[in-house]
Amino acid sequence: MNNSYQYQEGVTRFITATNPQDPYRDFTYQQSKRYTSHLLMGNLELNFEKGKLFYNSMYVHTGSAYAADFYGKESEIFQGAQDYNYEGLIRRLQINDNTVFVNQLKWDGKLSDRLKYMLGAGINYINGEEPDRRILMFQSVGNNQVQLLGGEGRNQRFNSQITETAILPKVNLQYNLLPESDRLSYVEVGYDGRISTKDFSAPIYNLIWAGGQTNSPTFDRDNIALDPYFNQENLSDGDFSLEHFNDTYDVKRNNHGAYVDVVHQLNSKLTLNAGVRADNVFTKINYRVNRGVSIGSNDIEGFFISPSINAKFELNRKNHLRFGASRTFTLPQDKEISPSYIWALMVMTMVTPILKYLPTTTSTLNGIGTFQVVKSLP
Repeated sequence: MNNSYQYQEGVTRFITATNPQDPYRDFTYQQSKRYTSHLLMGNLELNFEKGKLFYNSMYVHTGSAYAADFYGKESEIFQGAQDYNYEGLIRRLQINDNTVFVNQLKWDGKLSDRLKYMLGAGINYINGEEPDRRILMFQSVGNNQVQLLGGEGRNQRFNSQITETAILPKVNLQYNLLPESDRLSYVEVGYDGRISTKDFSAPIYNLIWAGGQTNSPTFDRDNIALDPYFNQENLSDGDFSLEHFNDTYDVKRNNHGAYVDVVHQLNSKLTLNAGVRADNVFTKINYRVNRGVSIGSNDIEGFFISPSINAKFELNRKNHLRFGASRTFTLPQDKEISPSYIWALMVMTMVTPILKYLPTTTSTLNGIGTFQVVKSLP
C-alpha cells in the first residue's frame, strides 16, 4: 500500500520557430496530486509424482486525484481576450481509478528423461475509470476578473470506463538433446494465444451559457464558484444548455502463435540459440465516436513469420558477450485504429486510424558495451 502527495509549481511555454520571442502559449501553473496504490499477491505450488501445479494471482489497484490551475497567454483559446494579451485561466480537475487482476494456472510435467511439457492458461481482467474529469476555461477581462468561455471543451465534464478480459492459453514441449551431459541443449515447440474483449464508454457533457460569450458569468480569479450558475433550476429556465454525447468502442482480439526454439551449448563458453515464430492475428474494433459522426468498424488480420538468432560467449565469470538478431512486428493500439479525438491538457488531437502492423528488425550486441540497431521495414 502506498499513499503519496505532490505539489508542483512551474512554467510551460510553446514557441514557434518563426517567432520565438513571442510564445504562442505561456503559462504559470500550480498543481496538486494525490496518489494511492494497493498490491496483493498470492502463489500456490502443489507437488505430485508426475508433475507440479502452480497458481499465481496478483491484484493491483491505483488511484489518483489531480487539480491544476494554468494562467497566462494562449492566443487560440483566449482569442476574445486580445485587449488583455490573450490571457486566461485553465482549471483541470481529474480522478482516475484503475484495477488489474491477473490469474495464472500452470502444470509442469515430465514424460521421460528427455521429454517434459508445460500446460498453462491465464485470465486477466482490467478496469480503468475516469469517473469525473472537469475542464474549465476562463478568458481575462482585466482587474483580476475572468469570464467563463463557451463551446466544446471550454466547460466540460467527462466520464469514462474501459474494461478488458483476456484469456491466455499456453503449451510447450521440450526435448533434451543431451540428457547425459551437463551442457544445455534442447528443442522446444510451443503455442500461445490471446483471446480478449475490450469495451470503452465515455459520456461527455458540455455546459454552455445562453446568450453568447458577452453574457457568460464573470468571476474574481481567486473566488470562482460555478454552482450558483450551473444547477437544475437554471437549466430548467434555459440559462444554459447541456450538450451530451457518448463515445463508445469495443475491440475483439483473436491471436494465436506457434514457435520452434533450439538452444545448444557448444562448450563451456559458447551457447547458440535459433528460433522461428508464426503468428496469426485478428483484431476488430466497432466504434461510435465524435458525437456519433464517426460510426463504423476497422479490422487488422494477418499472418507473420518472426525468425531470431542469438549467441552468448562467456569471456570470464564477470563478463559475457551477447549477439542477437530478430524480426518482429508491432500492432497498433486500440485507440489508434478508431478515428477518435484525444483530449490532452489544453489541446484536442484527431487520431487517424492505423490499419497495418509495423515490422522491425533488431540487432543487438552487448557485453562490456551495448550496440543496438532497430530498422523499420517497408
